[in-house]
Amino acid sequence: MQERVKRILKVVSMILLAVLTLVSIYELVKKAQQKNVLPIFGAIRRLSETGGEIVDVNGDGAHYLVYDNDESRRNFKSFLEELGYSFIGQYGKSDLYDFGAGEVLVKRTKIFNKYMLYDVYSDDFFE
Repeated sequence: MQERVKRILKVVSMILLAVLTLVSIYELVKKAQQKNVLPIFGAIRRLSETGGEIVDVNGDGAHYLVYDNDESRRNFKSFLEELGYSFIGQYGKSDLYDFGAGEVLVKRTKIFNKYMLYDVYSDDFFE
């Protein structure tokens, strides 16, 4: 009887592991479809080489990658202020900045629980 219970628990745990693996793969594919991941992987490599600086993902000034910690978040906010952005407020996972004649939305996305991706959207994006 005890051997039968062990066998059932083993089968149930293998099924659970398979389901969790499939869910993880599904989430990874879903994220890969939302964003072009190759530039992000390149930015992760450049970030590790620079030792924690702010990395422009595509070189277009619209996507930045930093380590996910308080110091990097403060550095990124200071970086935007140096570029002429004025912080207005935080709305969920996004920050709103004033820039010249319009407003800019900066969306934060956590990647691999180690990095933070900032997407900068201007008024032109919403029109």
